[in-house]
Amino acid sequence: STFKPFVYGAALESGSQKGGAITPATIYLDSPAVFRIPGGKKWSPRNSDESWRGPIRLREGLGASRNVVAVRVLEDVGIGAASEFAKRMGIQSNIVDNHTMVMGSSEFTPLELVNAYATIASGGMYAEPRFIKRVESTRGETDTFEVEKKRVLAEDVAYLLTSLMTSVVEGYWSHISGNLRC
Repeated sequence: STFKPFVYGAALESGSQKGGAITPATIYLDSPAVFRIPGGKKWSPRNSDESWRGPIRLREGLGASRNVVAVRVLEDVGIGAASEFAKRMGIQSNIVDNHTMVMGSSEFTPLELVNAYATIASGGMYAEPRFIKRVESTRGETDTFEVEKKRVLAEDVAYLLTSLMTSVVEGYWSHISGNLRC
């Protein structure tokens, strides 16, 4: 499920570019579905709790990690767009080129995943990971290391995606209490 935010981010970005077609309030169907993956094989993803919620908002789809909703979002966005989005955020490893990508079938190092999430959290600014920010000698002399940042994601999309990602922590409890935010 760590890859889902990149698919949702690509969806928000495409909605932003198309005049708001996909938003946190967009409704997706959480129900059984069959998808074709390369080689003509059929694949039917399931949710971890083996249940279906019916029509739900994009926010709840990510917040509750609904697998079928994530695959439906991926279908709307496109595998290529989702991969390109993840690469811009900082993923450097190869990304599986089929629907299973959304459920974590690709392998990433913890560093690149953390850096990609940091890109989102920083409002869409990408920077190469740095482990040393400053060196200080015993005499108090310091040397600092600047980090070059570049904008790879619009601030509004980064804000919405960060907000959606908080639903991963808050969504379950909001759903239980009947107080799900849009």
